[in-house]
Amino acid sequence: MSALTLSSDACMVCGGRSDGAHFGAREACRACAAFFRRTVSMGKRYECRGDNQCVVESSIRCICRSCRYDRCIQIVRFFSLLFIMFFFQG
Repeated sequence: MSALTLSSDACMVCGGRSDGAHFGAREACRACAAFFRRTVSMGKRYECRGDNQCVVESSIRCICRSCRYDRCIQIVRFFSLLFIMFFFQG
């Protein structure tokens, strides 16, 4: 998943079935929301064994936790930027 635009019912992290808005993302599944919450609250750090560009899909989302977390952060930053732009524009 490299694009931030998916169908409205797809998780923006793994592309799986979305369960609504979580952690600032417009759409996220429960698994990715729980993963992000646990990672942040427990202060976990992950290291990619590949080249930091692993595929994050619903069928294999547990393969690389580092790339999955990076994807979550990318989405949070994207929506935070949109919020700031919208807030200061109006």
